[in-house]
Amino acid sequence: MAATESLNVADLLGQHLESASPDVLRAMVKTFADALMSAEADALCGAGYGERSAERANSRNGYRQREWDTRAGTIELAIPKLRSGSYFPDWLLQHRRRAEQALVSVVATSYLLGVSTRRMEKLVEQLGVKQLSKSQVSEMARHLDAQVEAFRNRPLDAGPYTFVWTDALVIKVREHGRTVNVHALVAVGVNADGGREVLGLDVASDEDGAGWLAFLRSLTARGLSGVRLIISDAHRGLVGAIGAALPGAQWQRCRTHWSRHEISRRAVQHPSLVLYGDRCGDLAAGHYTVRGSRSASERAATASGVGGRGPALRSWRGAGCRPGGRGERDDRASWRLRTGTRRRSPAGGPGSPARRRPQVVDRA
Repeated sequence: MAATESLNVADLLGQHLESASPDVLRAMVKTFADALMSAEADALCGAGYGERSAERANSRNGYRQREWDTRAGTIELAIPKLRSGSYFPDWLLQHRRRAEQALVSVVATSYLLGVSTRRMEKLVEQLGVKQLSKSQVSEMARHLDAQVEAFRNRPLDAGPYTFVWTDALVIKVREHGRTVNVHALVAVGVNADGGREVLGLDVASDEDGAGWLAFLRSLTARGLSGVRLIISDAHRGLVGAIGAALPGAQWQRCRTHWSRHEISRRAVQHPSLVLYGDRCGDLAAGHYTVRGSRSASERAATASGVGGRGPALRSWRGAGCRPGGRGERDDRASWRLRTGTRRRSPAGGPGSPARRRPQVVDRA
């Protein structure tokens, strides 16, 4: 649990962007850097590019090309030139490694938190840029949309994806002046290299079979293949959609969801019994504490009775649960991403307006 609390979701998403397709990350960084330099040049000129204004103090005079070496490859930057004076981005004069990391962080955080005007202003302030108008920030935000859509709809050609985890995240957003719940349908898979990859993310008003079926079919249309095992909860609509969209794959119920169900069921049957256990522990082997208003002998009898009537709990610790290992029987891969997203997102509450675009995890 301690490792989960220290998870930086923006860094995790940046790593997924880098590993998924360097071309996508390189295009996103170039688009954002060009838009940022153009906005800074407009601020120095006192007017936008090609705009007539009485407040104009300078004008553009073409571009000069500069190469920027990054982890994603060499990026050709078009730095604006001015007729009077000169312009060079201060944030690029810093250590180039630091500037590159900052831009990757901005791109990943924009993808994660959404690209609203107010948030983008805070993000570019990390680079020391504080002279941008709201219209310029909005234009920069729109530049990222096409690149984000390309990442979301990229071909899934790193297969076969042997294992796939699917789950939904429910959060509150504001739509038309009222707070509603929306569902983010998430799929994480293991590619041919053994690495975990975010396969897809989509928005649905309700977690029903039709939404899951459309989501899974979109993944297969993008190239999802070779799936042998899908791990998820026991949602009927999801299980039926898996059978319809991926008929050759086996389905297994996520152990985390199963254990929570068993614990809640035992608590209803025995109100004086409180169970504490970890995912890789045997609850019936003693990982629980009994408390209540009855006598100690009665509570002890209740505890032993639960162990006797719970063969499923006793056999919980199986071959797929290795102490300190990485099993495939639960949704740990997507669970870390979802919990980190909920913790990181400032829009987890109803105070944020929702825009129905699937790339925004915190309102999906």
